[in-house]
Amino acid sequence: MKTIIALIFVTIASIMLWNISYPFGVWRYRMTVSVDTPMGIRTGSAMREVSVKTGPDFMGGTSINVKGEAVMVGLGSRGTLFALMRSPKNANYAYQVLFDTFKRQGGSATPEGVRFFNNMKTSSMEEVQELPVFVRFRDLKDPKTAELVDPRDFELSYGAGVKLIGVTIDVTSKAMTSGIRKILPPFGDGTGFIEGPKTLTNGRQLPLNRSDFVRGMPGTQR
Repeated sequence: MKTIIALIFVTIASIMLWNISYPFGVWRYRMTVSVDTPMGIRTGSAMREVSVKTGPDFMGGTSINVKGEAVMVGLGSRGTLFALMRSPKNANYAYQVLFDTFKRQGGSATPEGVRFFNNMKTSSMEEVQELPVFVRFRDLKDPKTAELVDPRDFELSYGAGVKLIGVTIDVTSKAMTSGIRKILPPFGDGTGFIEGPKTLTNGRQLPLNRSDFVRGMPGTQR
């Protein structure tokens, strides 16, 4: 009996030590995009969820997942702006932006960084260091009309007086946003929404696919 009790205590202690050494965390952040227009400031936001599971290298190391959707900003008759879940250089931008923004305070995908975020309930709004990819559709029913939007020159895509104010994120526990698939052109074979590298109508190439708009949500592949 004493042996069994001792074994139970050892097991519990081992689990506690493991959780201390290799913590797990799940957090939500809100990305907000603000745009100045002749009709006033327009904003859009999206809630995303990032999960990190740390572990030793011999067990695969750290794993990171993100789910959520692109930010949509309605600009009235000028159309809709989409801030994607990637940056021009980083397909993993949707979770990396969280670590980069709070890096100075201690945020990261390390055990120490996970503990930092686990202790953070909410945060103030912080300006992101790297902007996401911005896209619009000349026709929301036709995915082939996707165009890149230059963050330095919104007027080129949306007309005079339209300018990007900024992109911020804040940590919060609010509910996830959803519904982007009701706005986007249809995904899938034969729709023209090409998976992989795609030349957009303004001549630039971008690896544009469905995971740039929505990821890890019900009804999606990732």
